[in-house]
Amino acid sequence: MFRMRFATLLSLLLAISSMTVCNTDEADDKSLSLFDDSYIARMENEIIGFSAQQKQEVLSKLGKIALYMRLYRSWIRSPITGHHGFEKYFPEPHVRFNAEIYDSCSTCIKELFSNIQKRATLLFPRKGQHIESFTLDEDIFRRTVTNGMFSYDVSVSYLMCFFTKKKLSLFARIPFCAYGVDKNQSKIWPSAAFKDYKSRDEFSSNDEGPEPLDDLLNQDAFQCADESFCPDPCCGRITGRSSSDNFKEAFCANSACLSNVNQTKSIAAKHDKNMDSKEKPTHSCYVDEIFNDDLIGIMENRWNLSCSCVTDNGTKDTSRIYRFDVGQCVDLNECFRVKCKDDEKCINTVGGYQCVCKFGYLREATNGQCVPIEFKYEDLYYGPFEQE
Repeated sequence: MFRMRFATLLSLLLAISSMTVCNTDEADDKSLSLFDDSYIARMENEIIGFSAQQKQEVLSKLGKIALYMRLYRSWIRSPITGHHGFEKYFPEPHVRFNAEIYDSCSTCIKELFSNIQKRATLLFPRKGQHIESFTLDEDIFRRTVTNGMFSYDVSVSYLMCFFTKKKLSLFARIPFCAYGVDKNQSKIWPSAAFKDYKSRDEFSSNDEGPEPLDDLLNQDAFQCADESFCPDPCCGRITGRSSSDNFKEAFCANSACLSNVNQTKSIAAKHDKNMDSKEKPTHSCYVDEIFNDDLIGIMENRWNLSCSCVTDNGTKDTSRIYRFDVGQCVDLNECFRVKCKDDEKCINTVGGYQCVCKFGYLREATNGQCVPIEFKYEDLYYGPFEQE
């Protein structure tokens, strides 16, 4: 049962072994269109049916693949251009793939991880293979993993980035995220902990135990998945990326978010003491998932960037919105998002909004409700010539 659910859940993701580079004419847009909201909904239903043990096994393998991808995207060079370091964008020209959907596959995820494991045994030793912990650097990784399957590995990153932007719940918190290439990540790899364990069966005498996991609590939702599988088109950061919620901790300047030279107080000043006070950027660049969840757009690096506005005291200004056509923050018309009551009308104001009674209604002082104004014949005024 688990294997069938497992296959259905990640069938396309785990069938990447069949993906190859193809030209534009060969790319099957119809197959890519299968990655829609209904597909994500079906996957979520499968996740709900996972037992705790099943979910642990899935997460462990997912965390290992995420670790591999963090290293791969930073260090492996494109066989076409020779470039490496795909933290800001996916490779150009983009890798086109032809996704084949298996009607029935009970070993897809094992095939995916097994493929990576064969090429990265220093990270993920096989059963019976003993490797001590060691410091991993770019030279060691590139001697172990080549770019011979570049299209395969980039395709893995495409799809997993897509699932991340779609906020598939399985990707919310992934293990082994403390390890990586950034300065705040550990580079001492406990390889023995990454062995391909076999899940314990209550009717089995197998004493290998379940697959290992590390701490999942100290993570922002989808942060690790985004840093592992997706580029950061704002600033090319490996970790500490910005979102609409954590822009204080992840402020970065970007040409898409212009600077206001007249602003003297900003978030950036708190993080860069050497920055000239006349050149402090006042807009934080971030990638809003809701505008960047199209698979083809992800593959082709067509990112929709957003810029948050800050107040004079360095806090997020929710009353303004950044407009790219004028290159500055302007007042947000909250009436586009706010729904007043049926008998009220939304009026936009500077820094806010008001719900006022519609024409022909009057707000009662007692309960604050808008009630129809009652007109009486004797209250009507006909001017100086009163009608008889």
